[in-house]
Amino acid sequence: MRQAGALLLLASLFSPQVTYALDLKRFTQIEDNNLARVFYGLNTVAAFTGYFDHSPFIVKVRAARGEFQTQWEECNSLWQDVVIVVASSFDESPEVNACTLSLACDWQFSRWLDFPPASEGEAPITLEFIKRLPGKGEKLVWVRINPYRAELVENSEKGTTTYPPNRGYSRLGRLRQDNVAEVVGKLSSLREDTSTPHLFRADVNKVRLVDSDNGQRCSGPQEVISISVAEKNNEQDATSFYVDCQGGGNWAFGKWTLTGKESIEAGYLGFTLVDRKSQKTRRILCNPWTAYFKNVVE
Repeated sequence: MRQAGALLLLASLFSPQVTYALDLKRFTQIEDNNLARVFYGLNTVAAFTGYFDHSPFIVKVRAARGEFQTQWEECNSLWQDVVIVVASSFDESPEVNACTLSLACDWQFSRWLDFPPASEGEAPITLEFIKRLPGKGEKLVWVRINPYRAELVENSEKGTTTYPPNRGYSRLGRLRQDNVAEVVGKLSSLREDTSTPHLFRADVNKVRLVDSDNGQRCSGPQEVISISVAEKNNEQDATSFYVDCQGGGNWAFGKWTLTGKESIEAGYLGFTLVDRKSQKTRRILCNPWTAYFKNVVE
Protein backbone atom coordinates (compact mmCIF):
# COMPACT_ATOMS: atom_id res chain seq x y z
CA MET A 1 0.00 0.00 0.00
CA ARG A 2 2.81 2.41 0.84
CA GLN A 3 4.50 1.82 -2.53
CA ALA A 4 1.19 2.27 -4.35
CA GLY A 5 0.64 5.54 -2.51
CA ALA A 6 4.16 6.63 -3.36
CA LEU A 7 3.62 5.94 -7.05
CA LEU A 8 0.32 7.83 -6.93
CA LEU A 9 2.04 10.83 -5.39
CA LEU A 10 4.83 10.63 -7.95
CA ALA A 11 2.24 10.75 -10.70
CA SER A 12 0.69 13.80 -9.04
CA LEU A 13 4.13 15.43 -9.08
CA PHE A 14 3.59 16.13 -12.73
CA SER A 15 0.41 18.14 -12.15
CA PRO A 16 0.66 21.97 -12.23
CA GLN A 17 -0.88 22.16 -8.74
CA VAL A 18 1.80 20.04 -7.05
CA THR A 19 4.55 21.62 -9.14
CA TYR A 20 3.43 25.01 -7.90
CA ALA A 21 3.12 23.79 -4.30
CA LEU A 22 6.67 22.45 -4.21
CA ASP A 23 8.05 25.54 -5.96
CA LEU A 24 10.31 23.52 -8.26
CA LYS A 25 11.69 26.73 -9.72
CA ARG A 26 14.26 26.84 -6.95
CA PHE A 27 15.84 24.81 -4.16
CA THR A 28 13.00 23.93 -1.81
CA GLN A 29 12.93 22.24 1.57
CA ILE A 30 9.77 20.17 1.99
CA GLU A 31 8.12 21.04 5.30
CA ASP A 32 5.50 18.27 5.22
CA ASN A 33 7.03 15.33 7.14
CA ASN A 34 4.53 12.86 5.65
CA LEU A 35 5.40 14.01 2.14
CA ALA A 36 9.10 13.58 2.93
CA ARG A 37 8.44 10.01 4.12
CA VAL A 38 6.65 9.13 0.87
CA PHE A 39 9.57 10.43 -1.18
CA TYR A 40 11.81 8.28 1.00
CA GLY A 41 9.96 5.18 -0.29
CA LEU A 42 10.48 5.85 -4.00
CA ASN A 43 13.16 4.30 -6.22
CA THR A 44 16.73 5.25 -5.37
CA VAL A 45 19.44 6.86 -7.47
CA ALA A 46 22.01 6.75 -4.66
CA ALA A 47 21.88 5.79 -0.98
CA PHE A 48 24.17 6.15 2.02
CA THR A 49 23.13 4.09 5.05
CA GLY A 50 26.01 4.73 7.44
CA TYR A 51 29.26 2.84 8.02
CA PHE A 52 32.10 2.58 10.57
CA ASP A 53 32.96 5.97 12.09
CA HIS A 54 30.84 8.06 9.74
CA SER A 55 27.38 9.62 9.68
CA PRO A 56 24.67 8.45 12.14
CA PHE A 57 21.82 9.00 9.66
CA ILE A 58 20.63 7.91 6.20
CA VAL A 59 20.63 9.97 3.01
CA LYS A 60 18.93 8.91 -0.23
CA VAL A 61 18.69 10.57 -3.65
CA ARG A 62 15.49 10.15 -5.67
CA ALA A 63 14.83 11.24 -9.22
CA ALA A 64 11.84 11.45 -11.55
CA ARG A 65 11.45 12.68 -15.11
CA GLY A 66 8.22 14.14 -16.43
CA GLU A 67 6.52 16.68 -18.63
CA PHE A 68 6.32 20.04 -16.87
CA GLN A 69 4.58 22.97 -18.50
CA THR A 70 6.33 25.73 -16.59
CA GLN A 71 7.31 29.30 -17.33
CA TRP A 72 10.89 28.94 -16.08
CA GLU A 73 12.20 26.26 -18.47
CA GLU A 74 15.96 26.48 -19.04
CA CYS A 75 15.84 24.49 -22.29
CA ASN A 76 13.55 23.86 -25.23
CA SER A 77 11.93 20.78 -23.73
CA LEU A 78 8.97 20.14 -21.49
CA TRP A 79 10.66 16.95 -20.23
CA GLN A 80 12.63 17.85 -17.15
CA ASP A 81 14.16 16.14 -14.12
CA VAL A 82 13.02 16.39 -10.52
CA VAL A 83 15.73 15.51 -7.98
CA ILE A 84 14.71 14.84 -4.38
CA VAL A 85 17.20 14.41 -1.52
CA VAL A 86 15.92 12.80 1.68
CA ALA A 87 17.68 12.44 5.04
CA SER A 88 16.38 10.27 7.88
CA SER A 89 17.59 9.53 11.40
CA PHE A 90 17.90 5.97 12.74
CA ASP A 91 15.40 6.60 15.55
CA GLU A 92 12.31 4.41 16.08
CA SER A 93 10.26 7.44 15.06
CA PRO A 94 12.78 8.98 12.67
CA GLU A 95 13.08 12.61 11.77
CA VAL A 96 12.76 12.90 7.99
CA ASN A 97 13.91 15.87 5.93
CA ALA A 98 13.47 16.21 2.16
CA CYS A 99 14.35 18.86 -0.40
CA THR A 100 14.02 19.26 -4.15
CA LEU A 101 16.43 20.81 -6.61
CA SER A 102 15.02 23.16 -9.22
CA LEU A 103 13.67 21.62 -12.41
CA ALA A 104 16.30 21.08 -15.13
CA CYS A 105 16.55 19.21 -18.39
CA ASP A 106 19.56 17.20 -17.28
CA TRP A 107 20.44 16.54 -13.63
CA GLN A 108 22.98 13.88 -12.72
CA PHE A 109 24.12 12.75 -9.30
CA SER A 110 27.92 13.07 -9.22
CA ARG A 111 29.25 11.79 -5.87
CA TRP A 112 29.14 11.79 -2.09
CA LEU A 113 31.50 14.66 -1.39
CA ASP A 114 31.77 14.99 2.38
CA PHE A 115 31.01 12.64 5.28
CA PRO A 116 31.61 14.31 8.65
CA PRO A 117 32.68 11.72 11.26
CA ALA A 118 30.20 10.58 13.90
CA SER A 119 32.21 12.52 16.50
CA GLU A 120 30.73 15.69 15.00
CA GLY A 121 27.22 14.52 15.80
CA GLU A 122 24.72 14.93 13.00
CA ALA A 123 26.74 17.39 10.90
CA PRO A 124 25.35 17.51 7.32
CA ILE A 125 26.55 15.29 4.49
CA THR A 126 27.50 17.08 1.27
CA LEU A 127 26.32 15.72 -2.10
CA GLU A 128 27.52 16.90 -5.51
CA PHE A 129 25.31 17.09 -8.61
CA ILE A 130 26.04 17.89 -12.25
CA LYS A 131 23.60 20.20 -13.97
CA ARG A 132 23.96 20.36 -17.75
CA LEU A 133 22.85 23.61 -19.34
CA PRO A 134 22.09 23.45 -23.09
CA GLY A 135 24.80 25.35 -24.94
CA LYS A 136 26.53 26.36 -21.68
CA GLY A 137 28.28 23.16 -20.56
CA GLU A 138 28.16 21.80 -17.01
CA LYS A 139 27.55 23.39 -13.65
CA LEU A 140 28.32 21.78 -10.27
CA VAL A 141 25.73 22.08 -7.51
CA TRP A 142 26.12 20.93 -3.88
CA VAL A 143 23.51 20.06 -1.26
CA ARG A 144 24.30 19.83 2.47
CA ILE A 145 21.66 17.88 4.38
CA ASN A 146 20.88 16.10 7.66
CA PRO A 147 17.51 15.02 9.10
CA TYR A 148 16.78 18.55 10.34
CA ARG A 149 17.96 21.02 7.70
CA ALA A 150 19.19 21.30 4.14
CA GLU A 151 20.95 24.00 2.16
CA LEU A 152 22.16 24.62 -1.36
CA VAL A 153 25.87 25.47 -1.56
CA GLU A 154 26.65 27.98 -4.29
CA ASN A 155 30.43 27.60 -4.19
CA SER A 156 32.69 24.81 -2.96
CA GLU A 157 36.44 25.02 -3.40
CA LYS A 158 36.79 21.36 -2.45
CA GLY A 159 34.25 20.31 -5.03
CA THR A 160 35.73 22.29 -7.90
CA THR A 161 39.35 21.41 -7.24
CA THR A 162 38.66 17.68 -6.97
CA TYR A 163 36.22 17.43 -9.89
CA PRO A 164 38.02 15.21 -12.48
CA PRO A 165 37.35 17.34 -15.62
CA ASN A 166 39.00 20.25 -13.81
CA ARG A 167 42.09 18.06 -13.38
CA GLY A 168 42.46 17.02 -17.01
CA TYR A 169 40.25 13.92 -16.97
CA SER A 170 37.78 13.02 -19.74
CA ARG A 171 34.51 11.23 -19.15
CA LEU A 172 34.11 7.55 -20.06
CA GLY A 173 30.99 6.35 -21.87
CA ARG A 174 28.57 3.83 -20.41
CA LEU A 175 28.61 0.26 -21.68
CA ARG A 176 25.26 -1.37 -22.28
CA GLN A 177 25.20 -4.96 -21.09
CA ASP A 178 23.36 -6.13 -24.20
CA ASN A 179 26.47 -5.14 -26.18
CA VAL A 180 28.67 -7.55 -24.21
CA ALA A 181 29.08 -10.97 -25.81
CA GLU A 182 31.40 -12.50 -23.19
CA VAL A 183 34.01 -11.76 -20.55
CA VAL A 184 37.43 -12.48 -22.10
CA GLY A 185 39.45 -11.98 -18.95
CA LYS A 186 38.96 -10.84 -15.36
CA LEU A 187 41.56 -8.16 -14.68
CA SER A 188 40.78 -7.18 -11.09
CA SER A 189 38.05 -6.94 -8.46
CA LEU A 190 37.67 -4.74 -5.40
CA ARG A 191 35.60 -6.04 -2.51
CA GLU A 192 35.31 -5.00 1.11
CA ASP A 193 37.44 -6.95 3.58
CA THR A 194 37.84 -6.79 7.35
CA SER A 195 40.81 -4.42 7.24
CA THR A 196 39.79 -2.05 4.41
CA PRO A 197 36.19 -0.80 4.34
CA HIS A 198 34.93 0.47 0.98
CA LEU A 199 31.91 2.50 -0.04
CA PHE A 200 31.97 0.97 -3.55
CA ARG A 201 32.80 -2.38 -5.10
CA ALA A 202 34.16 -2.77 -8.64
CA ASP A 203 35.08 -5.30 -11.32
CA VAL A 204 37.53 -4.58 -14.12
CA ASN A 205 37.28 -7.00 -17.04
CA LYS A 206 38.26 -7.36 -20.67
CA VAL A 207 35.08 -8.09 -22.64
CA ARG A 208 34.20 -8.95 -26.22
CA LEU A 209 31.43 -6.90 -27.77
CA VAL A 210 28.52 -8.12 -29.85
CA ASP A 211 29.46 -5.70 -32.63
CA SER A 212 32.15 -3.16 -33.45
CA ASP A 213 29.99 -0.34 -34.76
CA ASN A 214 31.57 2.09 -32.31
CA GLY A 215 35.13 1.10 -33.18
CA GLN A 216 35.82 0.08 -29.58
CA ARG A 217 38.92 -2.09 -30.04
CA CYS A 218 41.62 -3.18 -27.65
CA SER A 219 44.10 -6.09 -27.90
CA GLY A 220 41.76 -8.12 -30.08
CA PRO A 221 38.82 -7.53 -32.38
CA GLN A 222 35.74 -6.14 -30.66
CA GLU A 223 37.34 -6.05 -27.19
CA VAL A 224 37.28 -3.27 -24.59
CA ILE A 225 38.14 -2.80 -20.93
CA SER A 226 34.92 -2.68 -18.92
CA ILE A 227 34.51 -1.17 -15.45
CA SER A 228 31.51 -2.23 -13.39
CA VAL A 229 30.91 -0.15 -10.25
CA ALA A 230 28.20 -0.34 -7.58
CA GLU A 231 27.47 1.05 -4.15
CA LYS A 232 28.29 -1.44 -1.41
CA ASN A 233 24.65 -1.52 -0.27
CA ASN A 234 23.21 -1.76 -3.81
CA GLU A 235 25.40 -4.23 -5.68
CA GLN A 236 22.64 -5.43 -7.99
CA ASP A 237 22.48 -2.01 -9.67
CA ALA A 238 26.05 -1.75 -10.94
CA THR A 239 26.88 0.68 -13.74
CA SER A 240 29.32 -0.34 -16.49
CA PHE A 241 31.71 1.98 -18.35
CA TYR A 242 34.17 1.18 -21.14
CA VAL A 243 37.71 2.30 -21.89
CA ASP A 244 38.26 3.03 -25.58
CA CYS A 245 41.79 1.72 -26.22
CA GLN A 246 42.76 4.22 -28.90
CA GLY A 247 45.37 2.94 -31.32
CA GLY A 248 45.25 -0.65 -30.05
CA GLY A 249 47.78 -1.93 -27.54
CA ASN A 250 47.88 -4.69 -24.97
CA TRP A 251 46.25 -3.04 -21.97
CA ALA A 252 46.40 -4.72 -18.57
CA PHE A 253 45.39 -3.79 -15.04
CA GLY A 254 48.04 -1.78 -13.19
CA LYS A 255 47.17 -1.11 -9.55
CA TRP A 256 44.49 0.33 -7.30
CA THR A 257 45.42 3.92 -6.46
CA LEU A 258 42.37 5.16 -4.55
CA THR A 259 40.51 2.82 -2.18
CA GLY A 260 39.31 2.61 1.42
CA LYS A 261 38.73 5.81 3.36
CA GLU A 262 40.68 7.83 0.80
CA SER A 263 38.20 6.87 -1.92
CA ILE A 264 35.29 7.69 0.37
CA GLU A 265 36.73 11.18 0.95
CA ALA A 266 37.34 11.67 -2.79
CA GLY A 267 34.03 10.20 -3.94
CA TYR A 268 35.76 7.88 -6.45
CA LEU A 269 37.67 4.64 -6.71
CA GLY A 270 40.96 4.94 -8.57
CA PHE A 271 43.19 2.54 -10.50
CA THR A 272 45.57 2.44 -13.47
CA LEU A 273 45.70 0.57 -16.77
CA VAL A 274 49.09 -0.08 -18.40
CA ASP A 275 49.89 -0.85 -22.04
CA ARG A 276 52.44 -3.69 -21.90
CA LYS A 277 53.87 -2.71 -25.28
CA SER A 278 54.38 1.04 -24.90
CA GLN A 279 54.23 1.25 -21.07
CA LYS A 280 51.70 4.04 -21.42
CA THR A 281 49.48 4.51 -18.37
CA ARG A 282 45.89 5.58 -17.95
CA ARG A 283 44.51 6.73 -14.63
CA ILE A 284 40.87 5.87 -14.00
CA LEU A 285 38.49 7.48 -11.48
CA CYS A 286 35.06 5.90 -11.16
CA ASN A 287 31.95 5.58 -9.03
CA PRO A 288 28.49 4.16 -9.83
CA TRP A 289 27.40 7.38 -11.56
CA THR A 290 30.39 8.70 -13.51
CA ALA A 291 33.82 7.48 -14.66
CA TYR A 292 36.83 9.38 -16.03
CA PHE A 293 40.26 8.66 -17.53
CA LYS A 294 43.51 10.54 -18.09
CA ASN A 295 46.64 9.54 -20.03
CA VAL A 296 49.77 10.05 -17.96
CA VAL A 297 53.50 9.47 -18.24
CA GLU A 298 54.75 7.29 -15.40
